[in-house]
Amino acid sequence: MQSGQYKLRPDVSSDVFRLQNTRVTANVEQSNTVARSLGSITMDNDAYGRYRGEVQICKRDLGANHRVNVIGRVIEEDIPLLSLLKPGQTINLIIE
Repeated sequence: MQSGQYKLRPDVSSDVFRLQNTRVTANVEQSNTVARSLGSITMDNDAYGRYRGEVQICKRDLGANHRVNVIGRVIEEDIPLLSLLKPGQTINLIIE
């Protein structure tokens, strides 16, 4: 995962915002498969099959899942902005 602009998928999920075009064919090992809180940035690992590499941002607290790696977090001051996101919108992720 790298910094840059990403488009949210147009299909809606009650749990996460899914980023378009993030799936990969390369291996994504299981790592940091912990509980996911609001604002967690996650990536599906090899255990998720064809969804491997898909990146999401959590809309609410979710339990741990051995198929989902937590790879980052939205900074605290930007958490309120999550409620403003809409399907198909472009967002900018900055990796620090």
